[in-house]
Amino acid sequence: MEAIRTVREEDLSKVLRVSFKNEPGVDEGGVKKEFFQLVFKHVLDPLHTFFYSRNAPQGMVWFNPNALQTIEEFHLAGMLLGLAVTNRVLLDLPFPAVFFQVLFEDKEDWSVEDVKEVDPALYQGLVSLLAMEEVDSLALTFSLTWACFGQVNYVNLLPEQGGGGDPVAVTMENRALYVSRYVRYILFESVQESLVGFRKGFLTVLGQNNREFMSCVRF
Repeated sequence: MEAIRTVREEDLSKVLRVSFKNEPGVDEGGVKKEFFQLVFKHVLDPLHTFFYSRNAPQGMVWFNPNALQTIEEFHLAGMLLGLAVTNRVLLDLPFPAVFFQVLFEDKEDWSVEDVKEVDPALYQGLVSLLAMEEVDSLALTFSLTWACFGQVNYVNLLPEQGGGGDPVAVTMENRALYVSRYVRYILFESVQESLVGFRKGFLTVLGQNNREFMSCVRF
């Protein structure tokens, strides 16, 4: 993955040829595919902490909020995905549909459906909340806590109305906003630097308007 650092940006759009050391042969597509399969096997390995699974039964993964990688490493990983796509290498990657939406643009409106493939249990809980006839008894507020390297962090999901006091209570009137903010935090704000770094690398290769290439990725 480090070798990609030395490639000039204008050369990224050229056809990629791959050869393995001590393995002579002409790359007619199979070697290239094997290369990208090996690369993303490394990137997707939970031990490398780029991505993690929130217990999705189909093995879907998302950016890891506790990732140990630098933003530069996410940038390089994004470039490699861009190279796979522009070279039309068909990869079977465990990314949900929303993953590719956020690679092309900032997502303003987040809904419960965005988290369905990433965390089905959370999805069911949020759907149930939206269907309840009353929510006051749950004593929910616009806040959550999450652990990072053994430290528990408090998050205000409605900072513009926090005022430094108690978090805003969830009511029947604002529960849809609560769900949207919750999903936005889980899928974007908690991993923003990693996601943006990956996106920049991806678009460095692919460009902003080349969505037609995405037929090369199964998701």
